[in-house]
Amino acid sequence: MDSSLIYTQEGSATSGLLISFLVRIINELHCDRCSQSTVGFVNFNTPHSFSYIPSQLMQQLSTVTFASIDLRQDGCQLQSLNTPIVIHAVTSFQWMKNKLYILKDVLDTLQHFGLYGKSKKLIVLIDMNRVTMAELKVLKESYQHAGAIDILYVLEHSNFNQLNIMIPTRHNRTTLVHRSAESSIEQLFPDRLSNQSGQPYKVACIENRPLTYRDASSGRIIGIDVDFIDIIAKHQRTVAQFKHTADPIKQFKSWYDVEFDMATYRVPDGGLAYPFAPLYFPNQFRWCLAVPKTYDRVIHDQVIWPYQPPLWAMILSLAAFLIVYRLFLRQPIQHQYPDVFPAIDTPLQLLRMLLLFLMTEYYTAKLTAILGLSEVPIYPRTLAEFSSSPIPLLASHRSGYQYLIDNPQVHAKTIEWNFSAQYDPTGMALLQLCDLFPFTIGDTTQIMGKRLSHHHYHLIDEPISTSICISPFRKTSPRLVRFQQYVTRLNEAGIWDQLVSKWMLKDGRVSVAHGADKRTSFRSSILELFHFVPVYVIGGYLYTSALIIFILEHLVYRLQQRF
Repeated sequence: MDSSLIYTQEGSATSGLLISFLVRIINELHCDRCSQSTVGFVNFNTPHSFSYIPSQLMQQLSTVTFASIDLRQDGCQLQSLNTPIVIHAVTSFQWMKNKLYILKDVLDTLQHFGLYGKSKKLIVLIDMNRVTMAELKVLKESYQHAGAIDILYVLEHSNFNQLNIMIPTRHNRTTLVHRSAESSIEQLFPDRLSNQSGQPYKVACIENRPLTYRDASSGRIIGIDVDFIDIIAKHQRTVAQFKHTADPIKQFKSWYDVEFDMATYRVPDGGLAYPFAPLYFPNQFRWCLAVPKTYDRVIHDQVIWPYQPPLWAMILSLAAFLIVYRLFLRQPIQHQYPDVFPAIDTPLQLLRMLLLFLMTEYYTAKLTAILGLSEVPIYPRTLAEFSSSPIPLLASHRSGYQYLIDNPQVHAKTIEWNFSAQYDPTGMALLQLCDLFPFTIGDTTQIMGKRLSHHHYHLIDEPISTSICISPFRKTSPRLVRFQQYVTRLNEAGIWDQLVSKWMLKDGRVSVAHGADKRTSFRSSILELFHFVPVYVIGGYLYTSALIIFILEHLVYRLQQRF
């Protein structure tokens, strides 16, 4: 909010200047808005030095709607209106019991016109003949505490014959600088939210990997939220200060709580009345199913069926022909046609060796290429496949998910989680947050009784439930609306997705640089026993084939001896 200080009385030399100034300000601000808006008056209902202003403005601004309240009268009520401009008359604080009532007066002004968390234009008219400098200082500090940034103070004094207009400086909002009555709207109400001049965002956060957590080596708070807020702070020419708390703290318990501007906690939006304003980050609570990975070895099929049946038929036909030729045709042809025998036998032997070489080499190359694919995944990849699979689902509340209610098959195999019991997570599907699955599955399975990493599970990326979550933002801060705009636009530009991919690999594995369950390059290069299972299987096939070939060679030799 912007504040202007003007001191004048009806009939004085500055009264005409004040009316002209207010008419110009209201006209220019009113024309910039397409929707119907209202100008609010505060404390103009009783006679004082500014009582003439409402009637004069209503005469000269017949198309503008005005609303008036008096904070000095009990039971002051005002319906929620679109009030982008508020004029507050401060003629005396004698009716207040102590200076704390000045802050209450300011808070009531903002509350009645719905100005909390909004950058509305506020013009404060102050009669310096009755208001002391100490009271003015408390008033400025009260407006600054309440989050009024577009505020303009107009000070009236009997010794001055000109308007004394002042606005807060960018760096210290309790320090005022002079402006003239001819100053432009941009000079009187500068865009303070685009350039916050280093006034930091004070952010509370907890250990919530990968959104926010404390780095073990440097002690710094890092994460997706940290990078995202830092980008917004740089756009607004300021910084963000993060404070790590062991547990979520209850913030903004009163209007006077200004320790933090926001928190990165995620709170499900239950439609309740919260003591804070809601901030919506791009990620929401999306629940997905994580199913254990299971595989079926197909090494036997790969060894027997690397070729299609027609190719096997051709190979067997040629082998049968060569066997018949060697057993029954070779010797008769050699005895009866000795001159022609070399022309027949040599090409057939070359054909036999060529085919044996080609088939053996191709078979070996083909088998080597598919050895790494000897395990075929048989776990469900979609919700439809999971519904027909026998894998049970472990859930804390079966009635809390509409997906379970709408699918009787899944509901029938869902087990209600008894947190005092132990479970075997290797054979059960679990409900996990889709975006945080690699970071939360370890803790979830540890509670069940056996800690497993995300490598043991497959996440079905079809959310079964989505709930809106909000983050606390101080209700008295006017920076929320602009901050939310930055969140929305940066998300639309893909910045959030880019940060997520920075901290997590696209295939769902945790990034080695920032994730949990990371392995060193030396450890990941060591071959283990299960890697050689296909080798042992193929070795068994080769030894069996060698034994069969040995027996066949003896049989062929014996048959040759008989014939």
